[in-house]
Amino acid sequence: MTTRTAAIAADGRKSRSQSIAIFALSLLLVLLLAFYTYLTGQISGSAARLSDGAAKAAAGAAQLRDGSGQLATGAGAANSGAVQVRDGSAKVEDGITALNTGAVALQSGAGEIYSGVRDKLAPGADKLHSGTTKLQNDVVNRLVPGVYQVDDGARKLQAGAIELSTALTPSPAGNAPNNLADGAGQLAAGTGRLAAGAGQLDTGAGTLNAGAAALRNGTAQLKAGTDRLEGYPGAGNEPRQGRRAGCAQPGP
Repeated sequence: MTTRTAAIAADGRKSRSQSIAIFALSLLLVLLLAFYTYLTGQISGSAARLSDGAAKAAAGAAQLRDGSGQLATGAGAANSGAVQVRDGSAKVEDGITALNTGAVALQSGAGEIYSGVRDKLAPGADKLHSGTTKLQNDVVNRLVPGVYQVDDGARKLQAGAIELSTALTPSPAGNAPNNLADGAGQLAAGTGRLAAGAGQLDTGAGTLNAGAAALRNGTAQLKAGTDRLEGYPGAGNEPRQGRRAGCAQPGP
């Protein structure tokens, strides 16, 4: 019994050792697999980052090429700018010289302005003050009363305009006194009647002229008939002194 128990215990210890060994190997295998997976992921990520870095490096190279061209262009522009700066410096120097000359002229002109203010402007200001005072007095003493008179005249002119408008507006009856429009209408009517009367007068004058001519012709015919009736005219155109038609002329 003791020997069998020992054998069973030895077999149990052997199986436990094998299980521990198998567990350890399995754990190691899992760790190796996890490390392989992690390493593979790192390699894939590094490869992607490497590809991305290569693309960025290519883009940077292109930008570096463009920047080099722009740098060359900028260098040319900087050279031109340096020439312009040099020319501008010369112009600035000329401007400083002109500014100094202008400052001297300005100082001289300032002296002349001061002299002009002292000798001319100040007396002119005094005269202007005196003239302003006189103008104010004239406005108060002359212009204001004149304005009132003009206002009164304007009021009277307005009243006259109203009266004139009333006089120029025809009345309904057409015969209002002191109404120019009615008077003009009556004058126009009278002028029409006068023209009609003048026409009638002209017609009557023509008729009178024709009657006078007829009367003159009748008188001539009457005289001729009278001469034939009484005889030829004698001395002094007296028909009784002549002879009758068909009779001998009497002796003296």
